[in-house]
Amino acid sequence: MNLPWLLAGLLCALAAVVHGVGGELTTLRPLAASGLPEVPRLELKAVWHLFTLHLAACAGLLLLLALAVVSGGD
Repeated sequence: MNLPWLLAGLLCALAAVVHGVGGELTTLRPLAASGLPEVPRLELKAVWHLFTLHLAACAGLLLLLALAVVSGGD
């Protein structure tokens, strides 16, 4: 097990959770209540959650590397 990769994966997973949940509660919901037109509001929400998905995917890959589930070409 590779400790630096494991810590990076766990931090990235934590960032994904904080970004997804915290962003929904503190940024996206107040934005929905504002007078912003529907299209820009939905675009922002989609991009916000795509970045959250990107963080989660990176966390998964880092954890795979940490646990040596994937191997090199040796």
